[in-house]
Amino acid sequence: MLSGGDASWDLRNYHLYGPFALLNKPFGTDIAPAHMQGFLPPTLDLFYYGLARAAPSTWVLNASLAVPQAVATVFAFALSWRLVRPRGWLEIGALGLLTALAATGVAAFGTLAMSMSEILPVMLMLGAWLLLVRADLSAVPSLGRLFAAGLLMGAACGLKLTLSFATLAMIIVVLLLIPRRRWFEWLTRPIALGCGVVLGLLALSGYWWLHQWVHYGNPFFPLMNQIFRSPLAAPESFVDPTFLPR
Repeated sequence: MLSGGDASWDLRNYHLYGPFALLNKPFGTDIAPAHMQGFLPPTLDLFYYGLARAAPSTWVLNASLAVPQAVATVFAFALSWRLVRPRGWLEIGALGLLTALAATGVAAFGTLAMSMSEILPVMLMLGAWLLLVRADLSAVPSLGRLFAAGLLMGAACGLKLTLSFATLAMIIVVLLLIPRRRWFEWLTRPIALGCGVVLGLLALSGYWWLHQWVHYGNPFFPLMNQIFRSPLAAPESFVDPTFLPR
């Protein structure tokens, strides 16, 4: 809160300019101003841009950006409580300390109050796990809980497409570990979870994929162009070798 505002490379290169250009300039005025990132769904950047313009001070902006991290920390503690079942104040204190260490470690503290888009999707994923892991570990989540959890997973993936691997892993774990006693459950539970994932994903990224399809002929342009064959890029999936290991 007291260290000033975000001044990261991402912010200075596209988190603010990307949504500004999208909202204020005719399409085609700028061509890939943020390079590859300019073609990714801008939902979180639009949220950050609106928040940055509306916040009366940097302190208020930082406090607002810290809220998802605080909620994610609470979710992580609640989920750990359900899994570990601490007994006595010593175990509860140890669980709280470990959660605090995780929330302030290098994986999380480095994005606190910054425009990086990791924590909000992580908060949604932890919320999905809370819906699936009941207080009674032997209880099977209802179809409504499975759908809601899928909705949160899909929304997390829609906000941060790199979380698609985590979303897929969560789906596999859920389908393998949730017990099914009747053949009907083998169909309804995966369908409920899958429908939630698809709807959450489309709600936050679908509009952008439609935009990409209309303007570029490839909803994921320039990715997967070996499939969609947009004439505006080579017929191969885009790979930026700049930061790949040599």
